[in-house]
Amino acid sequence: MIFLQKIVILLLTALKNCKEHHKIIIITPETLQTRDVNKHEISLYPNPTKDQIYFKNISNLKIENCAIYNILGREISKGDYILLNNNAIDISKLTKGVYLILFKIGTSIFTKKIVKE
Repeated sequence: MIFLQKIVILLLTALKNCKEHHKIIIITPETLQTRDVNKHEISLYPNPTKDQIYFKNISNLKIENCAIYNILGREISKGDYILLNNNAIDISKLTKGVYLILFKIGTSIFTKKIVKE
């Protein structure tokens, strides 16, 4: 289920000393809005991880939805991950790689990058 009307995920790649370096830029409808960044901060741990990723919702507001996207911007099927409870996601079925988790809290959308080992 996609809960975003429009999302643009940019993957920038640069070469330095014969190594690739990647930077992900996500543009959502909120990108151009001003908001209190610390108001709804979400932290993820451990990152990188193998099986489960835990998150701490500092604001303690209800997370209405979360979705996981691969590095190409395609949404991952909910069958490939399970929201275990209010603070953990089982990602053991995902293949190794870099993913983006989008959390929706009220009208705000927050994006975090995770690495699956």
